[in-house]
This record gives sequence, structure tokens and C-alpha cells, in this order.
Amino acid sequence: MRFAVWSEPRSNEAAGTLRRGGVLTALVYRTREGLRTLSDRERALVILCATAITAGALWGITVSVRATTTVVPAPGGTVRTGIVGQPRFILPILAQTNDADMDLSRLVYSGLLTVTTDGKLEGDLAESVDVSADGKTYTVKLRRNVQWHDGEPFTAEDVLLTIRLIQDPAVKSPIASRFQGVTASKDDDFTVRFTLREPYAPFLTTLQTGILPSHIWSQTPPQGIALAEYVLRPIGTGPFKFEKLKRAEFSGEVREYQLVRNPTTHGPPPFLDSLQFRFFSTTDDLFRALRQGEIESASFLPPSLVRDAERLHEVAVKRLRLPQYFAVFLNQTKHAAFGDLVVRRALTAAVDRDAIIREALRGEGVRVDTPIPPGSIGHAPDIATVPFDGEKAKQGLEEAGWKDADSDGTREKDGTPLRFTLSTTDWPEYVRTAQLLADQWRAIGADVSVQPATVGTMQAEILRPRNYEALLYGEVLGMDPDPYPFWHSTQTRDPGVNLALFKDREADKLLEEVRKTTDPEKRAALYRKFQERILSEAPALFLYSPTYAYTVSKRLGGTFLESGPLPADRFATVGTWYVKTKRVWKGTNRP
Repeated sequence: MRFAVWSEPRSNEAAGTLRRGGVLTALVYRTREGLRTLSDRERALVILCATAITAGALWGITVSVRATTTVVPAPGGTVRTGIVGQPRFILPILAQTNDADMDLSRLVYSGLLTVTTDGKLEGDLAESVDVSADGKTYTVKLRRNVQWHDGEPFTAEDVLLTIRLIQDPAVKSPIASRFQGVTASKDDDFTVRFTLREPYAPFLTTLQTGILPSHIWSQTPPQGIALAEYVLRPIGTGPFKFEKLKRAEFSGEVREYQLVRNPTTHGPPPFLDSLQFRFFSTTDDLFRALRQGEIESASFLPPSLVRDAERLHEVAVKRLRLPQYFAVFLNQTKHAAFGDLVVRRALTAAVDRDAIIREALRGEGVRVDTPIPPGSIGHAPDIATVPFDGEKAKQGLEEAGWKDADSDGTREKDGTPLRFTLSTTDWPEYVRTAQLLADQWRAIGADVSVQPATVGTMQAEILRPRNYEALLYGEVLGMDPDPYPFWHSTQTRDPGVNLALFKDREADKLLEEVRKTTDPEKRAALYRKFQERILSEAPALFLYSPTYAYTVSKRLGGTFLESGPLPADRFATVGTWYVKTKRVWKGTNRP
């Protein structure tokens, strides 16, 4: 083998190159001259060795960097979310029956307390909460140096104004019953005292309600709140603040909505720069946008689309367990047949819940037989329920005088046919559930027609005026279930949510007593009696508790709740979400 021999440059030109370029140029020149003296094979071997040495060095550096650094979230990025429905009241005291309102309110506003990833309560705008021994007084110390999105300071006046508006009948807040008998006062600018007429065990959970700015809403008469500008352009203290919205040209409906990071947030600043929302009329439109990459996140996916979403490469399906149930509420004031207990019990016995969960929900749910769903305080899985038995349902109707005398498939009694309309929202799984129920009831001699409605129509024309005979609808009870708003006789009219218009003195007494009881065992015993009373009177037919499924981009990191009191609480950990990362030295935050 020949070896290259270094020599002085062979020309004056080369010498000049050395002088002008310095040592590095000389080194390159000599390397090139040396390689010229090698054969092609030798030259290839040298280059291969040099490449291997360089690659090894780079690999060593990479290993060293990875061993001494770690990847952490970095600020920046946007998440695009799709929601079915329209924002109407982005205001915590009104946003309880609309998913779009609840999601946006959760991000813009802060409550005194918030829910943690393990389902517990911790301070948000509150530094501390002290409860008196008799359970009637809650003293809340507020955080100082908190600013509203417009720069105004947060004080006790904001809390007092929020409570006054909730309690004002002119506002028609759907959460008014939670603050019934509550007096709010301030000891100073950063101390609020809540005095309850009677102990109310779930009161701490009500302190998650978003607080409104007094300097904005004290200028608006209660009856005009729903029409105020700030209903859609809110000012809050939450981790994100309103940036802009875009309306449809002719209908005026909100099509797009953007929130940006709140730089003065009182908590850890979010990593994401912004959250963009788009609103759709149907779940099919929502899923089409998801599939085409126009959005990364679907705020809710019906069971019929969950499997399809799981096949999308860029999308991850998340599931949230909620304290909720779906039921059929029977309006006895609208249909005479529902006033007959035999009919209500027969309709209950004719329902095959397992078949509905399997066919309508594709298995994405669990059976529910009572108004206290699984996982909630007071749920009694061993309580006696009505089993599925179509033949027994027929027999009960026959013995009570409900007969099909003219053989047309519909039973009658005293000239009143067992014929009614089942109303529900037009989401696919609800419509499918309603159709299955109608088929099961037709099998025992009831003539049932299904009436789907859009979310907006359901709220304005059916739900609030109680304009239905039978209603398939869902109710979310919250972390510490308080069935009072859903079943007490004082809650039959809007904004109450006693959808069965159920009036029963015994049930009322149990609901009033359990609100005042703090002992867990005594509460569970009272809840059991309440459930037994509901099952005895059968004002509604309980069906299932569906899994709440939604999607996020697979690029989105962070912490995601697995259970929570409300769908919007999936945003409780939004501050941890990120799409960008950086590498820092371990034990520090330095890149």
C-alpha cells in the first residue's frame, strides 16, 4: 500500500492560497493533495473511515444529549375544535343546557373552586374555604392580584354580583335552586361569607360556578342579560380570553370563535397560543370536517361515529365518565294515559335496556335503572328494579282494561288510545334509541311516533315550555349528586329541570332532608328511599349512562380527565395541553 506524503505547495499560486486562507484553507488543500496520491480504492476507504468516525461522534453526542436532557412542553400552537350547536349564552349562570356555551364558559371564566384530575376540588379564585361546625357558614378567602381580561381587579363584589344574578327570578338561571336559601356577604374586599338557611351537603360543588365581573354586569338590568353584548364577547378571568368571532353572512349564526391565551392568568399560563372553535349543524358535518383535517378535535362523538374516528390516523379518541343518565320522562299533564300507574309500569317493563345499549350505543354505555347513576354517592345497585318482561307488561295492561278491541294493534281504554309522541334531539344515537323504544312499546300495544328536533328547537319550543308527551333526554347530576333540581315539585317549570313534572310529597321531603345531611351513610340511606319512591311511582323510565367520547389530535400532549362532573370539565386541565416541545437540561428549565 502506498502512503500519502505531505509536502510544501507545488506552486506560487498554492503558496498564495495558504497565505490568504490561513491554516484551515491549508489543511483542506493538503488533504485534497494527499487524496490525489491515493488510488480510487484507497480514497474510498479513507472517506468511509472518516464518515464512520463522524457518524460515531454525532451518535455519541446524540446519546449524551438525550441522557442529560429531557423533552418538555413549549409555548405555542393552536387547537381547532368542532361543536354541534350554536353558542347563545357564554355565561356560567345561563350556560347549563347548551354544550357550546358550557365549553366556552369553562375556558373564559373561573370559579371559586375547580376539579382536579383525580376528581377532587381545589381552589381556583379561592385561596381557602372554611366551613363552620354546623355546616351553615362558608368563609372564602379570595386570591389577590387577579385581573379580569380587561385589566380590572377581581374582588368580593364580583362574587356577590354573581350570586345576586343567579338568585334573581328575572334572570331565569337554571342553577338558581343550588343557591336557594343562600345569603352572600363580604367581610372585606377579599373575603366572602356564604350563610345557608339549612346545611347543604353538596354546596362546595356549587362553588365551581364561574364568577362574573361586577363592573360589566352591574350595569345591565337582569331581564336584559340574555341580550347583552358580553353574552357572546365575554370578559372573564380564565386561562383563555375572547379574541374574535365570525358570523354567517345571511343567518347571523356564529360560525367560528377564537380564544387566545390570557397573559395575566392567575394560574400557570397555558402552553397553547389559541383555541379555535367551529360550529356545525349535525354530527355528520362535524365528522366530515374532522376526517378532512379542518379540525383536530370533536367536542363530542356519538357512539355511531366512535369506531370510525378510531380509524383516523391523526386522531385520538378520549372517553370521559360522567354522572349522568338518559331517561324517558312522561308528561302526565299532556297525556291522560300517563296518569295511569299501570301504563307507566307496563312501559317500563317493556324496555330492553341491554338491547338499546348494544344497538343504539354500540356498547358505549352502562345500564341505569334509577335517578342516581353508577359511581355517584347513594347509588344502590342492589335496589329492586323492574326487569324486562314484555309478556308481563301486556298482561298488566289487559287486566287494567287497556285492550285492543278493534285489533288494530293499539290498545284503548274508555275511548282513550294508548297513542303518544316521543320527542328527542336529532342526534343519531338518540333517534335510534327512540326508534327502538317505539318498536318495543308497539309490541305491547302502544302506538308511538318519534319526533326528532334540533338542539335549538328542543330548547326553545319543547323543553322550556314543557311541550311534549314523552321526552327522551339526558341529565347530568354533578360530582356530588343533588337530584333536587330534577325531581322536587318546585322545579316543574322552567328554569327548573323536573322534566317529568313529578309532584310527590314523600319524594320532596326526602330531597329536602338529604340536602341537609352531611353524614355519608345517612345520605346514602335517604337516597335509597328516594330511588325506591321514584321506582314505585314510575314518572320516568331510566335507560343508560352513555360514555362521553371526544377526539383530540395525536400531536396534543398533556393531561386529560377520565371522569368529571360535566362534559366541559374536560377543559379543567387545558393548561397542561401542548403541541410544541423543547429539550432542556435535566433538573433545569434551560435549553
